Amino acid sequence: MPLFLENEKIDLIIYPEEEFDKNIINGGNLNAEYSKFKQHFESKFNDRIKPLQDSISALFDNDKYSSVKAKLLYSELKEAKNQEEKIVIYKKLDDLKKSGENLSPKAKDLDNRIKPIYEEQKLFQQNYIEKNPSLVSYYFFLDNLIFNKETIDINYAKKTYKILSEANPTHPYNKLTSNLINAIENVKVGKKYIDFSAPDLNGNKIKLSDEINKKVALLDLWATWCGPCIAKSRTMVPLYNEFKDKGFTIIGVAGEFKNTDRLVKFLEKEKWQWINLVELDRQNDIWQKYGVDGGGGGIFLIDKNGIILAKDPTREEVRKALDSLLN
Repeated sequence: MPLFLENEKIDLIIYPEEEFDKNIINGGNLNAEYSKFKQHFESKFNDRIKPLQDSISALFDNDKYSSVKAKLLYSELKEAKNQEEKIVIYKKLDDLKKSGENLSPKAKDLDNRIKPIYEEQKLFQQNYIEKNPSLVSYYFFLDNLIFNKETIDINYAKKTYKILSEANPTHPYNKLTSNLINAIENVKVGKKYIDFSAPDLNGNKIKLSDEINKKVALLDLWATWCGPCIAKSRTMVPLYNEFKDKGFTIIGVAGEFKNTDRLVKFLEKEKWQWINLVELDRQNDIWQKYGVDGGGGGIFLIDKNGIILAKDPTREEVRKALDSLLN
């Protein structure tokens, strides 16, 4: 539930989670603006989209939403013994989704019918943002940049950023948005990595480019509170041991909050031999610069010339690249 904090009294009435649609916010011009937009948005689209969403939910409830291939992978997921096994299955599910083979025929039909309405909703929101460059609009825009970065149009993003930043010239959102747009445009396969400096656990500032230094490198942005990140990092330990003397390195950056107590204990237990830096309280904006601000982290494989070869590769994909580049 978006809540816009302003320097005035704001009253909240909050219901249990299953009744969050009844929540009431009174106070603040921005909250009133958001409420008005939401009412207009729902009155325009709900009659068309809700029956389709209900039909999709019914398919879920009756186990008729996923394709046979997807169901087999979900069964494997339930039987997986550890996170390392799950990572491989998640990758297969992701590939299935990209190829459009994850849905049953009925689900695919509903998906094809609902997609044009989603596009209408997107256009409706875009038009609102351009005509009303308030912080409510900035919230909509940032939400898209963080959670829909794979599908967002970069030219639209730049145009919208110009409108919103000029209307809100001193707001902290401007720096955040600039970093996110740069990440969408530049942190991609075939482009050069973005350099940065961060401290190690002794407080020494380390520059990423000094550590890569003509090596094939794996930049691992992770956190002690991110289980999937840790599982993926663990899969790289054998590769590091096998290739570290052949021109391969790993640079880990732990995204922690408040202090490094958990990180120190964790590394004492895991004994990862590669260099580990710290991004405390997002002070260097590294997660923003690499376009992973909405999650625990990400992994980037970089060649000797500083070109990104892969984003979030599996252990098998990294091994294949290392065999090709270093053996």
